[in-house]
Amino acid sequence: MVVLLVSEGVFGRSVYILAGAFVFLSIDEWLALHERFERSAQIDWQILYLPLICVAGIAWLRVFYVLRHDRLALASHVDRRRVALVRRPSAGG
Repeated sequence: MVVLLVSEGVFGRSVYILAGAFVFLSIDEWLALHERFERSAQIDWQILYLPLICVAGIAWLRVFYVLRHDRLALASHVDRRRVALVRRPSAGG
């Protein structure tokens, strides 16, 4: 997704924040860091990660705001099946 956004010319901080969040969450899932944090802090990991999720959510909304006029880009992020419908030529020609 980030590669598509960068190739579309959306070079805002939001894209890089999302990329960083996705990389961190991938590494976290791979190494089960959230479980370690939860045990050591004795707080549910959902509470610990709430600030990260809020920042990523705001960045996600910002990306949607920047792409609000590009229906193909928005459709590709919302639902991959809609991209085929958008690109399909009309029956009339």
